[in-house]
Amino acid sequence: MGKNRNKIYKRITSQVIAGLEAGHIPWKKPWVGERAPKNYKTRHAYTGANLWVLLARPFDSNLWLTFKQAQELGGSVMKGEKGTQICYWNIRSRDVVDKETGEKKEKKAFFLKTFTVFNAEQIEGVEFNEPEATTGATTNEEAEKLLSEYKNSPELVYKAVDTAYYSAEEDKVVLPRRKSFLSTTSYYSTLFHELGHSTGHPSRLDRDGIANFDHFGSEKYTKEELIAEMSACFLMSMCGLTAGLEQNNQAYINGWITKLKSDPKVLFEASREAQKACDYMLGEQVSFTDENIPA
Repeated sequence: MGKNRNKIYKRITSQVIAGLEAGHIPWKKPWVGERAPKNYKTRHAYTGANLWVLLARPFDSNLWLTFKQAQELGGSVMKGEKGTQICYWNIRSRDVVDKETGEKKEKKAFFLKTFTVFNAEQIEGVEFNEPEATTGATTNEEAEKLLSEYKNSPELVYKAVDTAYYSAEEDKVVLPRRKSFLSTTSYYSTLFHELGHSTGHPSRLDRDGIANFDHFGSEKYTKEELIAEMSACFLMSMCGLTAGLEQNNQAYINGWITKLKSDPKVLFEASREAQKACDYMLGEQVSFTDENIPA
């Protein structure tokens, strides 16, 4: 499998480079938080600043409605209850005439609009019946076979959490429950990413980004994220799953591009370390030659 694996390494590395150059990065949260705040009527999940505003409120329920929506559903806000103000950007368009050409052009203006929502615990007369969650991730035999090769793997823990991470201190991978993931592909991609990080533990490959982690956003952190994501892409390809490049916010993308342009070698170094990580997880002798790096 050695020659075939090297082909996969080269192909995935080339895809990551092309994606980054096109303004995309490979990772984006691929699950739906079980307790993430959402509007009960529209099913809209709140994001951005609204997410943190609503999470900070002292309620067990993650369901919200406006005053009007509560009435439309046959309920009402309890007397004395105060709502929580959130906001969203709206667009106003109007036609303007170009003074030089006389042509009409559409001009768009963005404005911030605020509105008030109430938690389910502040509303009476509405039965907040949630549909049973469906399992988004099923078992993939090829992926499970690869996972079984990782003999001294870290502890894997599933929790009702809205985050996935590897803790080097505890040598533990924590994931949201399987039913939270949007698909089988997204589940294994996330799992392989976090396991990629775990190979950097001092008891394994003793990689700088894990063994001597400094802080989020640093060059060391940037490189470690690339290593974990590329190792995940390699493994996904080996078991016949695909993990597409997802677009993330532009500021984050620009940060990656700036760091990579300041030191172009970091991507190829990350590719080399990702190959080592994969070989380690697959129980192979960790070795590397520069010919594995795409020209």
